Amino acid sequence: IFLTPNTLQRGAMLSALKSVTRHVSRGLISRSIHLCRVQSTRQFDQRVVDRYLTLPQGNIVLATYVWIDGTGTTLRCKTKTVSAYPKSPSDLSVWNFDGSSTGQASGHDSDVYMKPVAIYRDPFIPGNNCLVLCETLDSEERPLPSNKRNSCAKVMERVKSERPWFGIEQEYTLLDGDLYPFG
Repeated sequence: IFLTPNTLQRGAMLSALKSVTRHVSRGLISRSIHLCRVQSTRQFDQRVVDRYLTLPQGNIVLATYVWIDGTGTTLRCKTKTVSAYPKSPSDLSVWNFDGSSTGQASGHDSDVYMKPVAIYRDPFIPGNNCLVLCETLDSEERPLPSNKRNSCAKVMERVKSERPWFGIEQEYTLLDGDLYPFG
């Protein structure tokens, strides 16, 4: 659940928060919570957001599945409630969504499956919640073209004894006082 006060309209946010409140107050487990981001130029009162984000959750955990969509650059998410904090990705179920709306599948065979591969504590929502990084698979469990993690994991497995190094290449330009480059 990513509630960004600057990008949500009041009605959409209240509707989403009512859904969350209803799920939390009933103690419903393994039910998906769908929240949408709606672009808006209106500011939203942070106190309203804080009020709902600090509601007691009880023993449930919000597991936010995160994946890269068909563009290869945009992150998507979908949240479900689970009864306990997962110790490993295998503790969570493979979940699906309609990939035709994310550019990952055609209309006739649009199921895309999210397979959990890593879990991190959610820094955006207070409480015992987690972000679940997922790779995306088609209906025959083959990695989708936007699933670059799968091919990277295969290469890393082949060269794990090599102890590869990764670094950041820093590029910069020194400018003179007149904002023209030196040299």
